Amino acid sequence: MKHTFLLTQGRWSASGVYTDEEGVTTPAEAELTITHLGDLWLNEGSMTVQGDTTAVMTNRYEIVPLAKGALTTTWKSTNPAIGVLYGIFSIVGDSILSAFCSDDGSYSGMEYLRQVSTDAYENRGIMLHEGMRVSSWEMDLTKRD
Repeated sequence: MKHTFLLTQGRWSASGVYTDEEGVTTPAEAELTITHLGDLWLNEGSMTVQGDTTAVMTNRYEIVPLAKGALTTTWKSTNPAIGVLYGIFSIVGDSILSAFCSDDGSYSGMEYLRQVSTDAYENRGIMLHEGMRVSSWEMDLTKRD
């Protein structure tokens, strides 16, 4: 099965759970759009966490398009709360793996997207601050168009 997330344009929705540094798990939903602009791919989206107070986290990845035959590429994201993050995406079989760190190295993390079908992925990830867990997420993505 050919990967459809990141490698093709489209809109995706996601639902699942977000877990904070204290282990409190709350429902979460996300919407994101993948856009290919020739020499730049964009992954723009937001995640809404519905706890005692609703929190919305936005992110915009600027991705270097995969070269023909390549399995790994780099990305950069500016997160309003954290600052600039630098990372990689690497295709490994049925999954797209990502590792990242902040400009100053204090934040880092990893996530994976495992392809379930052409229009569905499982996403799991963790964010660390100075080596300590800040948050994690478990989301199921579905292609919308």
